[in-house]
Amino acid sequence: MSQAAVTLSLVLSIAAPLLTGVAALLWAGFVAPGMDERPEASAVRDLRTW
Repeated sequence: MSQAAVTLSLVLSIAAPLLTGVAALLWAGFVAPGMDERPEASAVRDLRTW
């Protein structure tokens, strides 16, 4: 392989996981909080009926 191909392979193998982590952090920080859809709280169960 040529030197350019080795360098490109090395850069991509380092950059891809880092970019994935950055995307996950951005999603968790900005997108996910806006998706706060929780189900309605159900009535408290009477555990004596179990």
